[in-house]
Amino acid sequence: MSTTISVIIICKNEEINKIIINTHYLPETVKDYVFKSKYLQKIELIHEESLLGTAGTLQAVMKKIVNDEVLVAHADNLTLFTLS
Repeated sequence: MSTTISVIIICKNEEINKIIINTHYLPETVKDYVFKSKYLQKIELIHEESLLGTAGTLQAVMKKIVNDEVLVAHADNLTLFTLS
């Protein structure tokens, strides 16, 4: 859940206009948290019954991110950085 929270916090940056979150793991918990977020209008939830892997997920959402810069964050990676 911490990655979901971190990605939503990053959304404060006005230049980020869309966040796509895969709800494969704990989908109802993620949905409950996201639906209470003041950034809800920037968030789109997708659900994979069977995980497609990083490349498979990106390929599946490619039409939604065409011509955009993309940041991919994984729940099992800790990354500290500043967006600028």
